[in-house]
Amino acid sequence: MSLTEFALRRNLDDPKTVRDFAQIVQDQERLDLLMLMTFADVQGIGDSSWSNWKEGLVWSLYLATRDVLNDEDEFLRRAEKARKELKKRVVERLPATIDDGEYEAHFEALPAPYFTHTSEEQIVSDILQVHEFFVKQLQMEGNPLAPVIEWRDKPLEDHSEVNIVTWDRDELFSKIAGSFAVAGLNILSADIWTRSDHIVIDAFRVCTNQLAPVTHKLDRQAFEKTLIKSLTDPDHDLEREVTRLKSREKLPVEEEMVELALGLDNEGSDQFTMLHVKATDRIGILYRISRCLSAQNISIVYARITTEKGAALDTFYLLDENGAKITDAQRKRRLLRALTQALSLPVA
Repeated sequence: MSLTEFALRRNLDDPKTVRDFAQIVQDQERLDLLMLMTFADVQGIGDSSWSNWKEGLVWSLYLATRDVLNDEDEFLRRAEKARKELKKRVVERLPATIDDGEYEAHFEALPAPYFTHTSEEQIVSDILQVHEFFVKQLQMEGNPLAPVIEWRDKPLEDHSEVNIVTWDRDELFSKIAGSFAVAGLNILSADIWTRSDHIVIDAFRVCTNQLAPVTHKLDRQAFEKTLIKSLTDPDHDLEREVTRLKSREKLPVEEEMVELALGLDNEGSDQFTMLHVKATDRIGILYRISRCLSAQNISIVYARITTEKGAALDTFYLLDENGAKITDAQRKRRLLRALTQALSLPVA
């Protein structure tokens, strides 16, 4: 696996990811050569799908791997110290409108990886967004099933961040993914966190088909309108909307169908089963995958979504209904069969 592929398909906030890559490259000289080869390839082939977001991920992996190669113990000590100091800094940044119980509940109700994977700024934003969601519930403002949605543009990284807070429910991730598809937006990555009080905090990085941030009001409204209807109207048929999009979709002449490849990996993460997907990139592919996983009672905790020359190269971090890895051989075979069937369906 190349430096680029590793950066795009693995969770770089997981220390195991960096340690695994450090074991592969073994020393600083090889790491430097890999970095030079990566950017030489990009310049040489003129990859039109290359973006500032992808470049940022490659640099993040390079720098973290460099630190591990220099002193792995120090790398881990710094990570532990950072976690201990995080809560104090977050509390100092919160406004007076957030009482002690709210931030204490946030720190107690989320799994430890959330605080490893999420920036200080984002944790503060999440607490405020959950507060807004609860205020709307108490004031009976609108439909109680409606989410609170916030957008943040990242122009230097060629994408926008979309944070969604709502109650947990069946097929939530697939409804969000389907709503992005209906709005014509591409998902670059996703973090899915569920608090013990059944509040879900989903963070997506999305872009337009031009690999740009989603700044146009109509694009945002299209997504929000579809998602709110999907979550609040039991008669809303999201499947029909996604199918209608697929029926109009045509592959570019120069693109070829990509041979479907699926794999389950229990070694790449200490906590999660990793699902690797390689398939032809089509509208609603993430919607199909997430619906299939939901039907198998499997939760997506984190997703890294990548598109390369018409191919979807996606990695999903999964847990079963008991919050554990998927280890049963028969269940793994059943899941792969279901995914193969879902992703091999012809476009209507």
